[in-house]
Amino acid sequence: MAAINDLQSFWKLHKAEDSSLVGDTKLIWLAPDLVEEEEGFNLRDYDRPDTVAHIERLAEAWASGDQMPPLEVKIKDGRCFVRDGHCRLRAAKLANSRGAGIRRLSVIELKGSDDVANIRLLTSNDSLKLTPIQRAVGYQRLRNMGWEILEIAKELKTSDTNIRETMKLLTLPQEVQTMIEDGIINAQFALKMYRIHGATAMVELLNEAIARRTQEEETSSAVDGSKSANDEDDSNDGASAEAASTTVKQPLRITTKDISLKKRPLPRTFMKQMVPKVSQLRSHLMATAKPDSSGNVAVKIPVDVYESFMKLASMVDEPDQEQASKSEGDSSKQMALQA
Repeated sequence: MAAINDLQSFWKLHKAEDSSLVGDTKLIWLAPDLVEEEEGFNLRDYDRPDTVAHIERLAEAWASGDQMPPLEVKIKDGRCFVRDGHCRLRAAKLANSRGAGIRRLSVIELKGSDDVANIRLLTSNDSLKLTPIQRAVGYQRLRNMGWEILEIAKELKTSDTNIRETMKLLTLPQEVQTMIEDGIINAQFALKMYRIHGATAMVELLNEAIARRTQEEETSSAVDGSKSANDEDDSNDGASAEAASTTVKQPLRITTKDISLKKRPLPRTFMKQMVPKVSQLRSHLMATAKPDSSGNVAVKIPVDVYESFMKLASMVDEPDQEQASKSEGDSSKQMALQA
């Protein structure tokens, strides 16, 4: 028997043995102009440099005739909207604007409600990952549709803690969210700053750190430029100056090296609520806990008790507003006394 090295022969062989193991389908294709984007549906920012570069790479792939996965689409009121593959669609249209002549886009229908479409955005295998803020917007969109956090976590195969932490990014000042999107500050570091300093103080600290780092880099660049000029004068071929001119400037990033984080006391409200909440949780643990042979314990906790406890626990992560208010009040009193 000759070796089988193509899909059609492989398919025929197994169909002859057992037709239930194989099958064929007719893939639908549409002209690119028939497929639309629904405004505001996709989570991506198309003006981001990484997104622009990603679409450009896909456009080049389309123009080269590379195989692309089918787009997932949904039909609404006689119109076809893309639900997964926004960047591929934009890339195909970009390639066509340059004369690529792409006439067919393979598509499959994404069935189900808008909830399914939004989940698809968060689970897409696209090579360009969503940013933390974009993912937080996606989680919040599902919450607005009535999804519970535990439901989202289960559907996306992640922890409810991760969902909560990511959504907290949307409570940060818009200026800080932009810094996260631009890669100036790490999302987790931003949350830590917010918990310790609060919104106003963290923005001030970040702006001060950015100004300081920018000044340091400008000074360093000036010194390096002067040194390169001197080296060029002393060099016959100017190789040092050429190397300096091709040096890639690293993006500005603010880390703990620029801003130190200090621990803060827990809010007073946390201390007042802790004992009754822990006591309530303990009673349910004692009543339902069932250890197994693997060393794990399964428990049943009412949703309201769980949510109440998680809300209490979140106080550890939130800025101490009482302390902030008290500090502002003390400052006002001191200014009044000085006046």
